[in-house]
Amino acid sequence: MYFWLSQDHPASEANHPDAPILAAIREVLAGNLNAFDEIVYLYREQVFGIAWNLTHDTEDALDITQEVFLRAYRALRSYRGKARFSTWLHRIALNTTMDYLRRESRQWRRRVTEPHDPQQAQDAAYNPLEQGQVGAEQATGLRRKERQRRVLEAIHQLSARQKQVILLRYYHDLTLPEIAKIMKCTEGAVKRHLFRAQIRLRLLLKDVEGDEA
Repeated sequence: MYFWLSQDHPASEANHPDAPILAAIREVLAGNLNAFDEIVYLYREQVFGIAWNLTHDTEDALDITQEVFLRAYRALRSYRGKARFSTWLHRIALNTTMDYLRRESRQWRRRVTEPHDPQQAQDAAYNPLEQGQVGAEQATGLRRKERQRRVLEAIHQLSARQKQVILLRYYHDLTLPEIAKIMKCTEGAVKRHLFRAQIRLRLLLKDVEGDEA
């Protein structure tokens, strides 16, 4: 039995950075599903963000998010409390998303980038260039959106490992040690993936960098 499943080690749990989560997990394992609702509430946006950044499809990301929490619930007893709970959950989210992408790889390659924010989707559908109403600020905004779209398309052309490390580093602001834990590899391997991904992106985005000059 892990220390946080027992009532015999309150001091150990109190000193753990995830003490409230460990208490919630103990409640879940005791049969209190409401406690799991609290865990979902705390981490749903993080999990959705990982899924959406890898699929760039809102409906797929929502489906994956549900699957992630189902997997987490079934595996909850295996959580040892040695790593942060968020690290453990992020790993499940990445694995679940990559499983989904492998299953849907053919359809996924045909998908068009979809903005996360519904308002962004509405903005993207409206092309003021055709209406002759573009001022300097509007034109700048359109160029910025186009650059963002190109960057996301380039990221999707990376290998699975390179894509993971780029998204975790620059979209989720994780440190190299945190990424290494999630990806189950050494920090050196993370650095190699990051370096190769950066080189690949620079090659894919040469014309975009030229536009910004």
